[in-house]
Amino acid sequence: LATIGADILTNFTHSYSGIKTVLKDLPEEDLAKVSRLVDDAEDVLKVLNKAGGTIVKTWDEAVKTVDELIKPQITKLKQVYPDAKMGYRGSLSTGKKYSTGGPFDPTDWDVDAFIVSDELAAKFPSNVRFRNAKDVDVRIKNIGEELENSFKNISGYRTEAGKPLSFRVYTESEFNSIVKPNGYKLFE
Repeated sequence: LATIGADILTNFTHSYSGIKTVLKDLPEEDLAKVSRLVDDAEDVLKVLNKAGGTIVKTWDEAVKTVDELIKPQITKLKQVYPDAKMGYRGSLSTGKKYSTGGPFDPTDWDVDAFIVSDELAAKFPSNVRFRNAKDVDVRIKNIGEELENSFKNISGYRTEAGKPLSFRVYTESEFNSIVKPNGYKLFE
């Protein structure tokens, strides 16, 4: 509920800041009402934030928050697969939506996570096109579930029924040819 409320209020705040030029032509009395609404919305955001959620209003804030959650998981991953690196790609890494080229939307985003590890990739049959690390190692599944539960407390993070956070596995060679030419963030 806190995340839903935060998303609604964040959208309201973004909408308000985006229409300031229209609002300047309103009568003073109406401007005062809108100003009070925005102040109230910001107060509610602060309360929701204190309730355990994190409000992100910009791409930079989303990146910083996600990075802070991922970094401690790298140690756990390296204990299992010493050659492994973890990262993410997509709009969170580039600041631009792939489908439209438009800017990152802090009210609607996800984490396209991946792991680069030749050792982990070798655990899959050669005919598997999308290797999800969570399918072959319960320790990585636990890392993924811990991260996703944390991500769900960030405003704007999109989840879809039946589509939990996955860790696509790339070999080092695949990473260099498929991921590297596009935007990504990698933690070693």
